[in-house]
Amino acid sequence: MLSQLIKAGIIPKLGRFGKDLPRRANADAQYGLGYMYGEGKGEEKNDVKFVKWMKLAADNGHCRAPFWVGFDSVWGLGPSRWDEAAKWYRLSADRGDPEAQSDLANQYEHGEGVLQDYVQAAHWYKLAAEQGNDTAQELLADMYEDGRGVKQDFVQAHKWYNISATTPLKKQLGGFTERH
Repeated sequence: MLSQLIKAGIIPKLGRFGKDLPRRANADAQYGLGYMYGEGKGEEKNDVKFVKWMKLAADNGHCRAPFWVGFDSVWGLGPSRWDEAAKWYRLSADRGDPEAQSDLANQYEHGEGVLQDYVQAAHWYKLAAEQGNDTAQELLADMYEDGRGVKQDFVQAHKWYNISATTPLKKQLGGFTERH
């Protein structure tokens, strides 16, 4: 069947590049495979294969995969590598992942793996907060309250504390907090 599809021109002949096919495969499938190895679903849990597949998915543009490579850099097997985590969190954060944005902000706030930079911390917290990350919302409120990385602004602090306080409730109620 495969040879017939190649002869018909539906599937190109792979030639010498055939061995690299998994690398060029769908990033979502690579992420899914990495997740399965990380959770031990369908196969025995394997952290080495987890990271391998997450890195491939990240290289192929998956938004969330770099977050998990960064997470593994700090919390996985072996010594914590905060600088490595920052590199991967940044890649995922640049792609719009709010959890990576929040974790990268935290690294900037505390100077873990990057130079401490409150302006960068506030920037990344704000991006994550605007996407509904309640941890980032609370920490952005802290920064407004204390004037770290942003001009001290109690109105903004109050706004973000209020949003953060109600975000988990909205999630529990399916996005609705008022009576219908």
